[in-house]
Amino acid sequence: MHSPTWPWLATGVIAILSLLVALAVPATLQPAGGAGGLMVTGLTPADGARLPHRPLTISAEVAGERPLQRVSVRLNGEEVTLTREPRDARRWRVSYTLKEEALEAALRAGEEQRVALLVRDVHGRQISRSWRFRLDASLSAPAFIELQPPNDGFALAGGARIGAVVESDAPITAATLQINGQGQPVTLQPAGGARTVVAARIDLKPGVYQAALAVTDREGDRGVRRWRFTVPDPRELLAFEQTGKAIGGGFRRFWQEKGGEELFGLPISDELREGGLTVQYFERARFEYHARGDGLLSEVQLGLLGRDLRAPDPARPDPGGGDGRYFPETGQTIAGPFRRFWEEKGGLAIFGLPITAEARAGGAVVQYFERARFELYPGNSAVVLGPVGREVYERRYGPTGGRGGS
Repeated sequence: MHSPTWPWLATGVIAILSLLVALAVPATLQPAGGAGGLMVTGLTPADGARLPHRPLTISAEVAGERPLQRVSVRLNGEEVTLTREPRDARRWRVSYTLKEEALEAALRAGEEQRVALLVRDVHGRQISRSWRFRLDASLSAPAFIELQPPNDGFALAGGARIGAVVESDAPITAATLQINGQGQPVTLQPAGGARTVVAARIDLKPGVYQAALAVTDREGDRGVRRWRFTVPDPRELLAFEQTGKAIGGGFRRFWQEKGGEELFGLPISDELREGGLTVQYFERARFEYHARGDGLLSEVQLGLLGRDLRAPDPARPDPGGGDGRYFPETGQTIAGPFRRFWEEKGGLAIFGLPITAEARAGGAVVQYFERARFELYPGNSAVVLGPVGREVYERRYGPTGGRGGS
């Protein structure tokens, strides 16, 4: 008589083999969001896309439950230098713009472009995504050069201007704009060369909005761009279309009460976590929340950006006489217009102590303070503040794109 146990034995062997195969699959092949909460979204270009010969940027949004440590991208097997735009420690947008010669080479080769993205958090967990696209010289779709407001940016409540600068081989003849699925009338205005401004003026209430702009040129080529923006409640957030950033809470109160745009410039970042502190960068400052002695409340202080950019000069003895004011803490003196500006605009609390003597740099007389850099240009008696906030931010996180946005 045959033993009835062999079918059960065969089933067990198959189950064990299946488990071994599953364990052999690399962790990097897990779907986005399956490795320690890591996620990758917003891949551009889309997988399998065929694209015209246009300025091209590869980008993605990455996020995790824990702070991110590294994001790398390989294009056709070669690692590229990414531009990193942190939303905060756990959310980054990364991008890479192909150079003209690389675009030309890709068109000549006619091959698929292979992109591989790797994301790792501070605990070593990681995921990867791979996708492909192809450049096609026969395509000439309109390209969206600039969005207003930028993606994930801000528009002001009431009469917001929504649209884009579009570049095309032929004039744009038709356009449709939808905001949260509702059609909006648009205007077309030539902007010189092959560019057209497509825009609408819309009365918007505070909230989150999805925009979709579709354009068609005279040759029948069509382009579509979708993006997201926020209209903040002016009672809670003070938003700036120029940079697409906003200020809220204690940072807003400090900015408004202590000098506003004149002293600090506009915000160029969202609130971030740095060194255990919540901070926000402005063109000429970094605001920081510091715990007070009671342990219950925080107060706003300005970051030591002058020290971040410039090592202090050796201490000097008190020169005495004149209108100079000597600081024995650093061995430096301020005098003339710099002293008057320092005393009138906030003194020690805003600018900190002087850490260098006056010196010439770039056609101006400059002096560094713990939190600022004073500048005085020929033919102008007014002291101006150097953009130390932007300089430190760009050293750490990459270019912000200038005054017009990040």
